[in-house]
Amino acid sequence: MQYALELKNVHYAYHTLEGETYALKDITFSVREGEFIALVGPSGCGKSTLLHLIAGLLTPEKGLIKINGSYHPDNTSGIGYMLQKDELLEWRTIYQNVLLGLEIQHALTARSRALARALLTQYGLNAFANAKPSELSGGMRQRAALIRTLVLKPDIMLLDEPFSALDYQTRLNVSDDIGQIIKKEKKTAILVTHDLAEAISLADRILVLTSRPATIGQTVNVSFSDPGLSPLARRNAPEFKTYFNLPKSALAPLLIVWLGANRTTIIIAGMSVAIFGSILNLYSEFSEVDPDKIMLIYTLHGNRLHALSKVVIPSCIPAIISTMKVNIGLCLVGVIIGEFIGGREGLGYMIIYGSQVFKLDWLLMSICILCVIAMLLYALIGLIEKWYLCRCKIS
Repeated sequence: MQYALELKNVHYAYHTLEGETYALKDITFSVREGEFIALVGPSGCGKSTLLHLIAGLLTPEKGLIKINGSYHPDNTSGIGYMLQKDELLEWRTIYQNVLLGLEIQHALTARSRALARALLTQYGLNAFANAKPSELSGGMRQRAALIRTLVLKPDIMLLDEPFSALDYQTRLNVSDDIGQIIKKEKKTAILVTHDLAEAISLADRILVLTSRPATIGQTVNVSFSDPGLSPLARRNAPEFKTYFNLPKSALAPLLIVWLGANRTTIIIAGMSVAIFGSILNLYSEFSEVDPDKIMLIYTLHGNRLHALSKVVIPSCIPAIISTMKVNIGLCLVGVIIGEFIGGREGLGYMIIYGSQVFKLDWLLMSICILCVIAMLLYALIGLIEKWYLCRCKIS
C-alpha cells in the first residue's frame, strides 16, 4: 500500500557552539491519503521541527521521509504549510495575498487565477478580495491564509497551530470551518496543537509525542458513530468526552503497578487527576498576563518576586478560584478511580462492590455522600472567593 506520507526512523538534533540538543528520536509513522493526523505533546518537544522536516525546510540527520512514494527532499512541491499566524502581507489585497505562492512558483496563469477566484467565492471571501488584511476579522484572515495554501493544490497540508492566535470562540468557529474545508477538498493533513479537544474534534488519529528528544509515545485512533460529523458537532458527541478523559483515568493502573494497592495510591490518583488539569489551566492563564504590566514592575526597579506577587498572581486569582471549583470534581473522580482499582474500603470500593452484588442501597448511599462532600467543598471555595472579593473592595 502506498501512503501519502511515510517517516522511517527519523532523528534530528540542533547543533550550537554549546553542543547538541536532540529534538527527535526514531520517529516512525505513515499517513494514508485523505487522513487527518494531529500531533500533540509538551511545549518544545519538537512538533514544529517535525513539520519542518516534512516540508523540506530541515534535513533529517538519520532516517527517511517518503512523500507519495518518492524519497524526500526531491518531492516537496506537493506540500502546503499553514503557519501559526496568517502572515498576510498588509500592503497587498486579499486577492494578491492569495496569489503570492503562485507568483513565487511562477505558476500564475489564467487557470490558477480563476481557481483563486473560485476558492474565494466558495469560502465567502470574494466580497473582500480587494480589501486589505487589516479590514478582515481574525477568522476571515485565517480562511484567506488557507486559500493561499489550497490554490497551490498541495497533496499534504501541514498546519502548525493555525488557530492559536485567535480568541476561544473564534478559534472554535475557524477550526470548524477549516476542518470541513480540508475534508471537503479531500486533503491529507497534519495538525500540530497543544489543545487536546481541538485534536479530537479534527483528527482521524492522534500521535502523542514524549518530551525531548521526542518519540511517539502513544497513538490514539479517533472514531465517532457518525463519521460525517463536523469538528464542532464532534465536541457535542457522546464519544468526545471519552477520548478527552482517557489519559487521566488511564493513570490509575500505572499507579497500582508502581505503588501497590494502598491508601497512598488512592491519594496520588486523586492528586494526579486534579493537578493535570490545574497545570494546563493555570499555565495558559499565566502565559496571558499582560507583559506590559510586568515590565512596569521592572521599570519601578522590582524583581521577579515583585512581578509575581504584584501582577501575575493577582491577575490570575479568578482563574485559580475557578480551577479549584473544577478540580473538586476531578479530585473526587481520581480518588474513586483509585478506590475502584486499589482499595478495600471507601466510597469507590462500596460503589464497585455494591454493583457486583446488586446492593442498591450501597450505591445510592455512596453517591449521596459524594454529592454532600462535593457541595461542602464547593461552598468552602465559595467562602474563600467572597472573602477575596470583600478584601479587594476594602483595599
